[in-house]
Amino acid sequence: MQNNEEKIAERRVALEPLLTTQEVCAILRICPAKLGQMLKHHKMYGSKIGRTWRFTKDDILDVIRRGRNVT
Repeated sequence: MQNNEEKIAERRVALEPLLTTQEVCAILRICPAKLGQMLKHHKMYGSKIGRTWRFTKDDILDVIRRGRNVT
């Protein structure tokens, strides 16, 4: 059984805004093809919803923190 804090945390995750491919490219200053390569080679993670990719702010921050070469 989950306590109230765990239930609240799950709700926060569900409500976190998702970024589009275009928004991520603008933030990281890379082209969509480079983002595709990063996803293919597991240098960045996201969620594929239908035919489009979506990303959380944590996905982007993770790339920056790991110091991956994004250019």
